[in-house]
Amino acid sequence: MPSELDGEMKPAGFLEDIFSFSNRLFGITPSSVQEAENEQGHVAEPVTEVEDNYIPTKDGDNAENDVLMDSSSLGEIRGKLDMPTLKSDEAAQQASGSTGKGKSLMGLLSFRSGESGGGGGGGGLLSFRPKGTKTTLGDAVSTLLSSHSHSDDKVVEAGKVLSDSVQTMDKVSLAAKVGALDAVAAALSHKATQLSVSQHLLLPLINLSAGEDEAGLQRTRHLVARGCVQHVSAIIEVVLSMSPPEQTDASTDDDDVNVALIAKRCVWTLQHLCRRDDVSANGWLPVVQQSKLVLAVCALMATFPSDGILQQRACSFCAATSFAIALEENYRSPGLPGAAAWSARHCIADGDGIAIIDAATAVLRRPISAEDGMEGGILSCIRHEAAATALADVGRVSSADVGTANLPAYAVRIGTIDALTTAMEEYFDVFALQECGLAALVALGETASDAADDATRLDIARAGASRVLVRSIFSPAVDLSREAEVRAAACQGLLALSAVRARDHLVLEADALEALVEALARHPKSSSVVVSACRTMAALCSGHDPSDARKCRALDIGCIRAVVSALRKQSRNAEVVEAGCQALTVLCFDSGARADALASGAEPQWLARCFSGSPSKKREFQQSL
Repeated sequence: MPSELDGEMKPAGFLEDIFSFSNRLFGITPSSVQEAENEQGHVAEPVTEVEDNYIPTKDGDNAENDVLMDSSSLGEIRGKLDMPTLKSDEAAQQASGSTGKGKSLMGLLSFRSGESGGGGGGGGLLSFRPKGTKTTLGDAVSTLLSSHSHSDDKVVEAGKVLSDSVQTMDKVSLAAKVGALDAVAAALSHKATQLSVSQHLLLPLINLSAGEDEAGLQRTRHLVARGCVQHVSAIIEVVLSMSPPEQTDASTDDDDVNVALIAKRCVWTLQHLCRRDDVSANGWLPVVQQSKLVLAVCALMATFPSDGILQQRACSFCAATSFAIALEENYRSPGLPGAAAWSARHCIADGDGIAIIDAATAVLRRPISAEDGMEGGILSCIRHEAAATALADVGRVSSADVGTANLPAYAVRIGTIDALTTAMEEYFDVFALQECGLAALVALGETASDAADDATRLDIARAGASRVLVRSIFSPAVDLSREAEVRAAACQGLLALSAVRARDHLVLEADALEALVEALARHPKSSSVVVSACRTMAALCSGHDPSDARKCRALDIGCIRAVVSALRKQSRNAEVVEAGCQALTVLCFDSGARADALASGAEPQWLARCFSGSPSKKREFQQSL
């Protein structure tokens, strides 16, 4: 009985497998299999791993094409974005809701091949190895470790065997224990620029760098330490030199090389190696910055604009890089030894910020079409979610080339805000896109706010941001358990845009005050909603003119009653009381307004706090009670 690590096992249903594979080889796709990735100019590869554009059906058809997917969603951006993992065939189908027809999911794929519907495992038919030969995992690792002394064909063969041997997390762990990590790194160090070889080494590297647990993180850090990020960077340089934008099919003189497919695998690998994690970023971020990988990945996005998977994963990589930089800015202590040496890493590298905004904008502008290959446009929305996330993260960092204030201004100038808000409105029912888009609007608005760039904040509001933020408060596209979270984020976005120049637009044209009253009425017991809404209300209505149109509108629509009602439900929450009194200070500008507040149930001490800066007015108010 062959070992599961042997490179050769006879699949069941031999004739059926030949028929199925020959159909695939000549472009005849069974109706029960749906493409999960749109690959331009795909060349059928006689390899042990599967082609990237097939997933299993529930009845076992074309099981040799199995691709294991996870069910991660970019909507989970609040934690770690898109962390790699592998799942079992059954779990992948359950996650996708497959009912006989394959479903494409955004996630981090692993490659599983050579298994038939009859339960056979191993390489077998699809390995293209001579009958009777067996190459074990140990043999493959040994070959890759000494790849400099072997022919390219031998290294490719070892890469295929390793791909067969890392189909599940258990096998990934086993392969790592016998030296697979060092073997792949060593082979890439010698063969990275030879695309006919490296395209087969990237496949096992993707799975070896997967895993959300500590073991997965340790494998990733080891691969980074062994130079795998630099090796992928070298591959990307060759790809860019071979695939100008007018040749997006990226065919080469070598029939065994598909440059477009290699580009996607490179970005995929970077998404695994460059985790959205502050600990592992210590290893990969300096390498990314020194190698100018952000610019290279954005160039790949421009070269292969129709490859949705590449676009999505590239945006995720750009987001992770920006996020890691933002973490360094937020948590680095100036008093630490060597702090001066880190000063250059406070901001995103020259050109990177603009490149990310350009690339994300291009993704947002690309509409759903038949090439996305999925019902309901889910794949396109996933790309949009990744683009919005990249904008959110790059919006939080400084830029060495254009300055902190000008990244949001640049986004306005090239139409990024308009593209983002248009996508959010077109797919408003897709919660993950709504959530990521709100994060982007908040980040860009706050960056402009920190720089006191009132003109840009007004431009962001007018470009559709105010419309989307207000809509998200009135009717968030999410289940009841998440409504408060979304409304709080939307209130925060309005606060970020509450510049002096933008106030009239937000209040008199966008119905922002009505939205804030709605938020307070819906979630009076949510501290995050009440604090954000009250602070935004105070910012929008600030000023000393009692006849100001904004103040009059606030009184007409019941802002005072809404604030008082929320305060009464959370009167022991110091942060809520502070924000509520801040709003009442602005709204209760005369004795009539203060009388309305008292009639609505306001505590006298709340209104007394409104005059904390003026003892005489405070005494006057207390005497009037």
